Amino acid sequence: MILSYIITILVMTIVTILFYGIDKIYSLEKPTKRIPEIVLISLSTMGGVLGSILATIFFNHKSNMSRKWHFFFVIIVSAIVQLVIIPFLLVM
Repeated sequence: MILSYIITILVMTIVTILFYGIDKIYSLEKPTKRIPEIVLISLSTMGGVLGSILATIFFNHKSNMSRKWHFFFVIIVSAIVQLVIIPFLLVM
């Protein structure tokens, strides 16, 4: 059970980093062709919170907290939820 959770987190982290990177490239080249914010937020909530944090740091993408406060709120809540789940899986 814990192994499948860790694999899911790792896969979602990689997918989230890729989506953030693609969106960053789109924002520089074709501002009209972007990945919707709901997709990026959904990836964070589905296990890609670490990817969101790393992509925000690495790509400096969605890092303006005054304009994108909802991203930071979702990332923080998702991180807390995902960290709370791990101890319960270890007990099972």
